[in-house]
Amino acid sequence: MPGWILSRNMSIALWLAVSAFVFLVVILLRHAGLLQSLELAHYDFTTSYLAESGQTEDVVVVAIYESDLGDWGWPLSDDKLAQITGAALDADAATVGIDIYRDRPVEPGSETLDAILKDSRVVTITKLAEDGSILIRAPSVSEQAGTFGFSDVPLDVDGVTRRSLLLVRDGEALHLSFAMKLAMNMLGSTDPVPSPADTRVVLLGQMPVPPLPPGFGSYNEVDTTGYQVMTRFPNTPPMSPVVDARDLLEGNIEDGALRGKAVLIGLISDTIKDHFVTPVNRRSGARFVYGLQLHATIVQQILDHAAGDLQPLWDVPKPLQSLFVAVAALIGAAIALFLRNAALTFAVSLGGALSVLILMSGAMSLGAWLPAVPVVLAWLVSFLMSFSIVAIVARRQRTTLSKLFQSQLSPELSQEIWLQREQILIGGKPVPRRLTVSLLYADIAGSTRVSGGAEPEDFMDWMSTVLDALGADAADHRGFVEKYTGDGILVAFGAPLPNQVDCPEQADARAACACALAMRDTINRLNAQGKTNWPYHLRIGLHCGEVFGGAIGGTHAMKYNLIGNTVNTAARIESFGKTVNDRAGDSVTICCSEEFAQLLDGFAALEPAGELLHDDGQRKHRILLIKGLL
Repeated sequence: MPGWILSRNMSIALWLAVSAFVFLVVILLRHAGLLQSLELAHYDFTTSYLAESGQTEDVVVVAIYESDLGDWGWPLSDDKLAQITGAALDADAATVGIDIYRDRPVEPGSETLDAILKDSRVVTITKLAEDGSILIRAPSVSEQAGTFGFSDVPLDVDGVTRRSLLLVRDGEALHLSFAMKLAMNMLGSTDPVPSPADTRVVLLGQMPVPPLPPGFGSYNEVDTTGYQVMTRFPNTPPMSPVVDARDLLEGNIEDGALRGKAVLIGLISDTIKDHFVTPVNRRSGARFVYGLQLHATIVQQILDHAAGDLQPLWDVPKPLQSLFVAVAALIGAAIALFLRNAALTFAVSLGGALSVLILMSGAMSLGAWLPAVPVVLAWLVSFLMSFSIVAIVARRQRTTLSKLFQSQLSPELSQEIWLQREQILIGGKPVPRRLTVSLLYADIAGSTRVSGGAEPEDFMDWMSTVLDALGADAADHRGFVEKYTGDGILVAFGAPLPNQVDCPEQADARAACACALAMRDTINRLNAQGKTNWPYHLRIGLHCGEVFGGAIGGTHAMKYNLIGNTVNTAARIESFGKTVNDRAGDSVTICCSEEFAQLLDGFAALEPAGELLHDDGQRKHRILLIKGLL
């Protein structure tokens, strides 16, 4: 949009007003939680896009498949579970986690399993109640040894798991999660160590890993009870190496496959539900990941924190997030208000918003969760709002410019004037054109006779009524009212800009014919209503040919005109209608030239009406009477 549409001061005032309004709206929407779903969807998309096809290095899954359950039965017996666990220990696993509830014995083999569970390297699972107490207990041997952890995983309101619950305090008791307990075994520790700088923060190795505060990242309302962290999903499913439990029992695994690893034993089954939806499901196409895979990912994350290979996900303070949104709103509005070219304006705005989205999304690979969605939303909304306001102002200016030339402007001419407005405003004129047009020349028959015995006010009201109605008919058929001739009207089809359709000359002729018939209906309707002092009689002449179109006059009195022999011929064809009218006695006579009739090509019913001598006194125009549409 050109800079002169708004003054500099008005542009600056509008820039600040729009930016402030959009900023407040976006912040209020975010505070109300109305953007949370969109922001979490963006988080999922980014996390999924950044995820790679690798697998956990320190964690291996031992899977019990559907076919194994068919052979071994469900629930799995203590004896079979003891065999699998023992085989993992014999393969030099650093720690083994059993992701199967065992709150009561499943004979046979309970004594055998108890003996295995006395090994401090083996961790079993429990389930927490809502108050943090234990709902489903671990085997008594594990409880006595403290070698158990809860398997609960927080779910967001959309059913997706993005967070890990590592610790829960139940009164004086501190419960560790299944993944945390296994990681502690790998790190050679029994309990997490508080950070010396802040005892509320857990120290993993030398890495302080703070818990999620309320409103972290894009969350608005989320239960952050206990010690929670964001789960990082660097890998797409399957997230960990998988060993078949049957192969483990039969010794059909590679030597050292489990050595020094954290081994998780559990089900990969569609009938025994242990499924979770995660952000990385979107890219992989998997409907869910198995609980084993999820726990393995969390264990690896804790180990990576402890090794210093992975920073905890962090977000910027809320005031700084709000500043990002404010700056985005200012930039978006500025692009719409201060760039001159509309195409460039949209390109810069959309390109800039996309670049910001990519940069803020890419920051997640560095561990930063930035407010990409509200920032881009503020950018685009402020741009669109400012652009719309400028467009409204521009339209009003377009109308003002049009009125400088003529009140009866077609949309095409208005557009041409607008596109050349800067040149016109310094004294330019619309570029002259050679046009092929269809012309409709209509005249109110008998108006001179009526004016001789009428009062001026009555006569002008009588004329205005019919000319306004005829002008409306012309507009309805996309005709350009080139001029009012006192008691008549000249309408052009194909001017001031050529018709952009196939066979434009035919399209223009048919539009002119349809307009003439609509004018006949208008005259008959006005006469039938009987609201005027005198009945109307109308003659219409239709002709086609070449004309010159351009502006005539100075900058203070400029008018668009069509000039050429075609205009004169159309007027003469209208006058020719006098003889036809005398014979037929109709209120409306519509005559056209043979050239015009040929363009109609079966569009209307025609009757011969005679011949009209050309201005050169030699050639003749064959004239036809238009009766109606076929």
